[in-house]
Amino acid sequence: MVVTASEHIRAWGIGQLGMTEAETGSGRYDLTVCISHGFGEASKSEDVSIRKADHKMMYERSDYFISINGQFTTAYISVFDSNALKHAMLHLYSSFLIHYLGGLLLHGSCVLRHGQVHAYAGRTGDVMLVRLTGKEALVYVPESEKSPLQSSFTSADGRAAQQDLHPAKPAEGDPLWIPLAAIHFIFPAAGGWHSNHENRSELLEKPEMITYIMEHLLSRPHGHDATGKASRLAKKLADGVSGFRLPVHREAGSRTLLEPIR
Repeated sequence: MVVTASEHIRAWGIGQLGMTEAETGSGRYDLTVCISHGFGEASKSEDVSIRKADHKMMYERSDYFISINGQFTTAYISVFDSNALKHAMLHLYSSFLIHYLGGLLLHGSCVLRHGQVHAYAGRTGDVMLVRLTGKEALVYVPESEKSPLQSSFTSADGRAAQQDLHPAKPAEGDPLWIPLAAIHFIFPAAGGWHSNHENRSELLEKPEMITYIMEHLLSRPHGHDATGKASRLAKKLADGVSGFRLPVHREAGSRTLLEPIR
């Protein structure tokens, strides 16, 4: 549940994060988030400082601040602008999924081939939501370009908002959840991006794949408990999905990967 007294936050949430209004107090929520506006300055880098004090985890970037209690039931966020709100919410969501062993948010994008998703992990500006159900890994593929955040806004006194961050359990055959076939970790090939060579994937051993998954998490875990949970999820993903190292040779104007979903 997200609650805010800021009209800016409400407008940004509905307009940019795809949130919708709902009745105050409807349903039960695993996490209550209070959001305010007016923190810091425009983002200068992606560096996030992490510290722990008074049984709370705190994450700070130049344009946002996050504080989460030890039980992971309440959080406070303050942001500078709409871009900071998006990144702060995704950071919180990533930490939330790891805390409850619900899945992973990874840097990268994906393409669809023969009814399965091929993920390309790298700093593409996109985010992939991966859920682990039994021995299968599923990727959330929205019908539009909305954020993977699951949303439910509410209005209270014209100023409050709520959002359910807990992703719904994928229903069997749900068209928005598609089986993950493989993850390709993108790296610039020897000699740089510009080359006439083909892009060839190299199969990864599981230990190396786990390391790559951890390196591509949207928010890296901090502390023994969170790191252990993230490692468990990474191992489970590596056990069920093939991983490849993809040294990419790219020429201006060339397209060598599969056609994107969108």
